[in-house]
Amino acid sequence: MYLELNIPNNLLDELKEFGKNQNEIIMEAIKSYIKQQKAKKIYNEFENACVELKNQEYKNLDELINELENS
Repeated sequence: MYLELNIPNNLLDELKEFGKNQNEIIMEAIKSYIKQQKAKKIYNEFENACVELKNQEYKNLDELINELENS
């Protein structure tokens, strides 16, 4: 599968200065962006879970474990 991108010439000129294949640089940037977005999603889900957990009131750890196992 190939994707056609419209990249401004000035940006392509800057990429050429690195001496690498432009496609390789663009693929590395996309991979890095995807990795960052996945990490951000996990962090946000964890933060939301912590807020939810904080709003729950448990008398002890056993109550929490029981609820997690039964849900």
